[in-house]
Amino acid sequence: MKKIYHVHGRGPLFCNTFLVITDQGNAIVIDPDAPVADYKVLLEKENAVLTHILLTHGHHDHIGSVAELRKAGAKLWMNPNDCVMYPSRSAAANVFGQHYANLYEELEDGSIGFVPDGLFEDGGIVKVDEVEFQTIFTPGHTNGSTCILCDGMMFSGDTLFNGEIGRTDFPGGDAQKMKESLKKLRRMIPDDTEILPGHEGFTTMKQEKEYNPYLQG
Repeated sequence: MKKIYHVHGRGPLFCNTFLVITDQGNAIVIDPDAPVADYKVLLEKENAVLTHILLTHGHHDHIGSVAELRKAGAKLWMNPNDCVMYPSRSAAANVFGQHYANLYEELEDGSIGFVPDGLFEDGGIVKVDEVEFQTIFTPGHTNGSTCILCDGMMFSGDTLFNGEIGRTDFPGGDAQKMKESLKKLRRMIPDDTEILPGHEGFTTMKQEKEYNPYLQG
């Protein structure tokens, strides 16, 4: 891996988004909700080409630039369980507003979500040049929430935060599944792993095991 950039997403939720540059000059963006221009500046600086979009989950504050980046040639990868996010555009608008509902593709049955280019597998690997991303299914915040391991870091989306966890009261959320996902992470993830969540500050797995009340026991 040549470099990783932390790029702040749009307000008011300011999702943490990340741009990974490979040694060969290809780039991978995780949860692209920053303006496309912000990524273009970094891509030009590194003389890199964006080839992959990886989503930790399908919520509106993590996908704001997906459509435009796909038009430019980037391939979308995600958990199959988040490909359909809402039964209709109007249903999504009732929850989050029309602007956010319009970020999704309309599917054949009238539901909205995405038709991705690649699908994650639990424990699977997405390899781009020398960089490997291991995908760990962690349902709870959404049914398709996924944590992504790469080079001693874990992009945890809205599953695990610094001292907190993601909400489970949105459509597709499930408190019991979240509990099981957190047990899975506690069991699988090494203490020295840096946790890069979807919002707020970074942390480590060791710190979360010690101080996050949701990871106790």
